[in-house]
Amino acid sequence: MTDNLSPISHEKNESTLGARPSTTGAIQPTLSSPQIYSAEGFFNLIGENVVRLDGEHIALYEAMPLLGPVSVSTGNHVTHITKAGQFAKVGREGDVGLVLGKIDLRVFYSKWAYAFAVRHTQQGMPPAGFHFFDAHGKAITQILLNASSDLQAFETLIDRHAAQNADQAPKFSAPPERSSPTAKKVDAIEIEAFRAAWDAMTDPHEFFGLLRRFGISRMQAMRLARADQAHELSADAYRALFQDVVASGLPIMAFIGNAGQIQIHTGPISELETDAQTLLALSPDLALHLKTGLIAETWAVRKPSPDGTVTSVELYDAAGENIAMLFGARKPGRPELEDWRATVARLEAAVAQSTKP
Repeated sequence: MTDNLSPISHEKNESTLGARPSTTGAIQPTLSSPQIYSAEGFFNLIGENVVRLDGEHIALYEAMPLLGPVSVSTGNHVTHITKAGQFAKVGREGDVGLVLGKIDLRVFYSKWAYAFAVRHTQQGMPPAGFHFFDAHGKAITQILLNASSDLQAFETLIDRHAAQNADQAPKFSAPPERSSPTAKKVDAIEIEAFRAAWDAMTDPHEFFGLLRRFGISRMQAMRLARADQAHELSADAYRALFQDVVASGLPIMAFIGNAGQIQIHTGPISELETDAQTLLALSPDLALHLKTGLIAETWAVRKPSPDGTVTSVELYDAAGENIAMLFGARKPGRPELEDWRATVARLEAAVAQSTKP
């Protein structure tokens, strides 16, 4: 958190805002932790500059292509990503949205509760754009304007979606406590069945159903899997991973988000900046922040797919919550990059070397 908090900051309903776009749309990153905002504070600012919007979140979000160049920021309590680009292909199945292109999003509208527009960026205030929050008042995502954005379209969307009950007091629900889930007791037969079911997957997306089927958490799954399925790395192995990716130019996919939205970066990382508490991964259109002191475990994970094994590096906090997933860049129908597999194998080799007597 920065020292110069805005009047709408609220520690209890913590939410992150990413690096701000410049007037040209390029990302202007800062190594310091992002500013913290909450929906609760926005209600105190409602007026000409800050407008509460109605609950038609899907219609509003699917109109984002009208804005032209913007930046999108999504995150959680440990990691967040800000990327510049345009909304290109926007679709939906039920209440799950899909945005494809340079701005790449998976949107879970059922988690969305509040939305605001900020017309003008002012000192100490949130930047101009659209800001979306969940029922707890925590940020889901922000669509930030720059000098190339279509301001007329922005005003049209504000007029179309301005809330009729803007002064109605919000009813925030208490966020769940962030604590480690109680591990289910699993006998040897169940463990073998779980491992066999892992091998039988035909798509990595089946993993969520696998967890439900066996009634276990994602972290417990890591611990029950065979070493060739999930291998614990050193907690800070992500540092070596990012250093390797920058040095080699290897393109990656980074999945960062929260219960309301996952944002994906596909491409290289051109630069790293670090201090005692933060790692900042950069490219001209990207800023990816990691609060390193809150990353407790890092795992190499392998799952079957129609295109062969898919390898990820997954980051977890102390409560066992998955906070980021990193892959080698790939497209459906193509196997993952051998250079990515070699990069992850080096991380595993470093663990083996460090445990030698």
